[in-house]
Amino acid sequence: MKEKEKIIIDGSHGEGGGQIVRTAIAMSCALKIPVEIINIRKGREKSGLKNQHLACIELASELYETEVRNAEKESETLFFYAKKLKSKNAKIDIKTAGSITLVLQSIILPLILEKKKFVIEIIGGTDVPWSMPIAYFKNVFLESIKKYAKIDVEVIKRGYYPRGGGIVKISLKGNGIKDELILENKRKLLKIKGVVNASNDLVDLGIVEREINAIKSKLKKLAPTLIIGNYKKTECPGNSITLWARFSENQEDSVKEIIGADIIAKKGKINPEIFGEEVCETLIKRINSEYPIDENLGDNLIPFLKIFGGRIKTKITKHLESNVYVVNMFKGKKLEVKDGIVESND
Repeated sequence: MKEKEKIIIDGSHGEGGGQIVRTAIAMSCALKIPVEIINIRKGREKSGLKNQHLACIELASELYETEVRNAEKESETLFFYAKKLKSKNAKIDIKTAGSITLVLQSIILPLILEKKKFVIEIIGGTDVPWSMPIAYFKNVFLESIKKYAKIDVEVIKRGYYPRGGGIVKISLKGNGIKDELILENKRKLLKIKGVVNASNDLVDLGIVEREINAIKSKLKKLAPTLIIGNYKKTECPGNSITLWARFSENQEDSVKEIIGADIIAKKGKINPEIFGEEVCETLIKRINSEYPIDENLGDNLIPFLKIFGGRIKTKITKHLESNVYVVNMFKGKKLEVKDGIVESND
């Protein structure tokens, strides 16, 4: 049998970040095509693979028969080839506060295409800087692709930087639908929802209650607002807020578009009122923009556009353009970016 020709991807392209690695792994698993990534994270201060990228490779290798070379920390090259599915269950530990949601980015799409039921458990960071919090992953990203699969998310334990220790369990089954993904019109703002999470260490400061009050005060004139709050036991102190605005023609059960915003506290003193207002300002800016989905969601949907086709309208970032570069290296529909529209063409 003739060996499949590998695709060579330049990891320094565009913003040159780790998203190139995650997307390449996702596409390799989805299409069963070998990839070689060179110049990995050359656009970053410290180049090469990090623990979070190695966790993506580990998770994919738990689920697929893979051929992997140079999967070592700080390696600037990687060969990855997912040949065929071997398991429907996997459990991995990132061993740091590395982002659980970024690891899941590399596997959600290929598992949807398999049309089998999968159960995955990951230990790491649920709410950490430079990645979508688990609440955004669940209520914005997964909500936007729900027609393609039934996906349940159980947050067993929350994990913040620097210790991590969060535990997330995902149950997933694709339903075989191949409809195009169309998100280009912003309809009526129906409701704003959100969740404020904090570790038990912050109970005495009333962090959650103060942030909820600040959010409600800031958003009360925009739309009906429902914000819930939680204190949970965690390995280290932490605090995060995720908000999402739901748009519809008229009814709650016919939500069409979702715009999200989130903020994650860094180490140090937290001013709850300023923290709550800051995430509201981001959400309001995105609601008032011309775009029906936020730029973070748009970025996450690029591999889905490649596989299913369609069209989205969103703010174009270098991150998104790098994602488009990677998926366009693979066979199939080509994505074109123009005037805030990302569209697939045969």
